[in-house]
Amino acid sequence: MTIGEVGRLLYERIPVEDAWTQGEPYGWIGTPDGLAGPVNKVVYCVTSPNQEGVRFFRESGFDLLVAHHPINLNPHLPTMVFHTALDCCRGGLNDQWRDILQIKNARHFDKNLGWYGKIEPLTLGQLVGRIEAALGDEIQGQTFGPKNEFIKSVAVCSGLGGLVNSLALKTRADCYIVGEAAGVAAKAGFKFYIEIGHTLSERMGVNVVREVLTPHGIQVDLMPIEFESWPAETFGNRKSND
Repeated sequence: MTIGEVGRLLYERIPVEDAWTQGEPYGWIGTPDGLAGPVNKVVYCVTSPNQEGVRFFRESGFDLLVAHHPINLNPHLPTMVFHTALDCCRGGLNDQWRDILQIKNARHFDKNLGWYGKIEPLTLGQLVGRIEAALGDEIQGQTFGPKNEFIKSVAVCSGLGGLVNSLALKTRADCYIVGEAAGVAAKAGFKFYIEIGHTLSERMGVNVVREVLTPHGIQVDLMPIEFESWPAETFGNRKSND
């Protein structure tokens, strides 16, 4: 399969119309060298890598990088980026979190962003346990709320969900679950709060890319090192989303 054919498949599966933030970078970044070139190995990451990650890409023989965030992009790597289209598409990050949390009668709290609804009653510790079991990793951020009371409803938004805290508050959910908060959890206005970790909450985007490309015999891996504005996070020895 050529790099151009791969691109068309991903455009169909993660349509630009699904993006919550219209007009943001989407799809090919720069022009790949030869759309007729073959693709055998693809790597997914949340944030495009620095030079260490570029070396890993080249030494591992990858043909295409699929990144979630439209930042830190390298014009010398064949790259596709999908950001909020991947958040909001069918089976994307929003939907995967809805299913992990087993939200009943789920509804979006703004257009196609996030979900909220009822869950089976769980304590804060039990709900954190469910999230960590799905991730295969420990959450990295804040938790807040009474330990012995039950959470009966949740709102969830991966990534920087703290930026839409006011929209989530309108759901009146017991607990808000985010990738990254925008402040102190105790001051967010919810009875309960769980901050997963921005990058950790979005690595499951690889599942969508695998769904599209694996049936065509293309290998899709997770980048073992993620690069944000803070120090690199190494996921190579973790179970997350494998």
